[in-house]
Amino acid sequence: MRRLFEVLLVLSYQNNGIDDQIKDSTGKGYIMLDGIVKNAKNNQILKISRIKSEFDTFRMVGNFSAHNITYTAGKKDIDDIKLNYRVMLEELYSKAGLTT
Repeated sequence: MRRLFEVLLVLSYQNNGIDDQIKDSTGKGYIMLDGIVKNAKNNQILKISRIKSEFDTFRMVGNFSAHNITYTAGKKDIDDIKLNYRVMLEELYSKAGLTT
């Protein structure tokens, strides 16, 4: 879920021709998800809806699962965010140009 979230954000930036805003100092890769989320929440070109208030929650659940050796997201963790996650997916699919 975290990876899909991150990929859709990057694709949204690319589709809008503004991915240079989230490139790292080498200009070849992208900054960490935390920085992308901070930028996306305030980005006037992307114009993310109110779902952006949930971006830190999606990132946090994913980060705990990816980086904490004693935590794995369980069914309740996913159930708590699934509706908002789906709304976010639909919006980012559109902003990434993946919908017809």
